[in-house]
Amino acid sequence: MTPKQLFLILFAHRYAAALVFVLVALSGLTYTWITPKSYQATTDLLVDSRTDPIAGVVNTGGNYIATQIAILQSERVAIGVVKRLGVANNPALVAQWQEATQGKVPLENFYANFLRIGLMSEPLRGSNVIRLTFQGADPKFATAVVNTYAQAYV
Repeated sequence: MTPKQLFLILFAHRYAAALVFVLVALSGLTYTWITPKSYQATTDLLVDSRTDPIAGVVNTGGNYIATQIAILQSERVAIGVVKRLGVANNPALVAQWQEATQGKVPLENFYANFLRIGLMSEPLRGSNVIRLTFQGADPKFATAVVNTYAQAYV
């Protein structure tokens, strides 16, 4: 097939091609307007690698980094984040917790599980750095959560 034949085929079906283009553009715009905005906040944590005084080896292996990630994702650290954020002092959040759990689950545990769902922690390849990312609907809240996680971990 020559380029001239291809051009003639496209020209013959120009209305169908234009209709498909308009439909795809409109569906893309509709999807963009309908979906809620989502923001990501990211911070990097450097894991200290010191020599073990007894064994004389450096603790930078995969198990050490995996252990630090497990600590970051633990409920205890998340509860510390909830306490530092002052969730109990916000009447709207307390009312939301009361409505969702009828007071059967402790406030800190309820919001700790909520924060743990949105938190992603991953090791950066070939380094002692762990990247923390939190995704949320409010950019200031996402930033506050990821920074508070870093402080609570340290």
